[in-house]
Parts: sequence; C-alpha cells; structure tokens
Amino acid sequence: MALLKRSEVPTELTWDLTHLFADDKHYESALSEVIKDGHQFVSQYRDKIDSLDRDGLNTMLDAYNDLIRDLRRVSSYANLALDVDHTDQEAGRRRLKIAKVATELQKDLSFLTSDLLALDDSKLAELSAGPYG
Repeated sequence: MALLKRSEVPTELTWDLTHLFADDKHYESALSEVIKDGHQFVSQYRDKIDSLDRDGLNTMLDAYNDLIRDLRRVSSYANLALDVDHTDQEAGRRRLKIAKVATELQKDLSFLTSDLLALDDSKLAELSAGPYG
C-alpha cells in the first residue's frame, strides 16, 4: 500500500488544526505575542521575586502559567502541522522556528526556579497562603 499524499487523504480523516489557529497568519501573530510576553515577563520579574508580596507572586504565577499555555498552543500547531505532511517545507520551517523560540524562552525563564528557591522560609510561608500555596 502506497503512502497517500496529504492532498489525497479525505478531509474528514485529517487533523483540523483550525481549532488551534484559523490559519498560519493567526499562528504567526500568536507566536509574536508569546515572544513579546516572554520578554515582558523576564523584564518584569527577573531578580524581583523576593520583593513581591503574596498578591504579586500570585499575579506572577498566573502570568507564567498563561505564557506556558500559549507557548504550548503555538508549539502544538507547529508540530502537528508538520506531522500531517512531512513534505510541507513551510511546516518544517515553523517547527524549527518554534523549537528555537521555545529553547530561548526556557533559557530566559530559568531564573524563576532559582529565584523561588532562594526565598527564605518566612517569605515562602507568607506567600504559600495564596492560591498556589
């Protein structure tokens, strides 16, 4: 049995990536937002976590969760688009780009764990009374 080209597979048997993004333009826009939000998060919170009160920490953790959720969404779109058609060069370009963006973002966000671990016990006890505690 020969492997069918993507264009030969009935649409109802293919993944519908429009549930993630309507088209590549919307994907690119979302990717740009993830990059912008990542830079903003780093500039807002790097070396500042120890000065946050409980509400500030909860706001930071909400922003982090939103950023990771959005990164996963654009990553899923890029990866699934290539998985449905490995001959699609544009999909291959998107996958390489999202891999680079994700790696850079993870590197930039690596401060978060060490900064949280550096908090003293009394500060952690104060902060743990919030929704993430």
